[in-house]
Amino acid sequence: RQEGRFVEVGGLVFKNFDKNLHVIEPTIPPKTWEWYMSLDSGWNNPTAILWHAVSPEGMVITFDEIYQKETTVSEFARMIKEREKRWGKQPFLRTGDPAIRQTREVTGTSVQQEYASHDIYLSLDGVPTGAGSVDIGIQKMQTYMGNKKMADGTVTPAKWFITENCVHTIKELRKLRWATF
Repeated sequence: RQEGRFVEVGGLVFKNFDKNLHVIEPTIPPKTWEWYMSLDSGWNNPTAILWHAVSPEGMVITFDEIYQKETTVSEFARMIKEREKRWGKQPFLRTGDPAIRQTREVTGTSVQQEYASHDIYLSLDGVPTGAGSVDIGIQKMQTYMGNKKMADGTVTPAKWFITENCVHTIKELRKLRWATF
């Protein structure tokens, strides 16, 4: 790379993902944990909405998902509110892909503004953007996934678990590959 040669990147993104280790039985985490919601918006490609809870010790559990295409913001907002009402808790923070800030030519508003009009407020401050921002997020996810063999032979502990009812998240983690270039 220092000499200006292309470096081929390919293969699975989450090589350390192990369904036997990272997938756990469905559970609703304690309300005393901090809860978060993340959103990746799409129309032809599905919108993915995930709920995560973080224990006081830093363990993360992704415990529910909505994964659906060709669905409006108002419909998603209704689904979000229904689930959170059922759980009796709203997330401490809702965040998403920074691309949802972009104003759309049809409405003159952004996806973020459309959610806000339905009382779903998405914080995008501090979410990395620009070149390399995807890599930063993936590296963070891989760190939480753990299960990496170190030079001294030890294996890093897993800190991120996904409940088995998050079938689309599990499927994506198992199949996501780097584009080879």
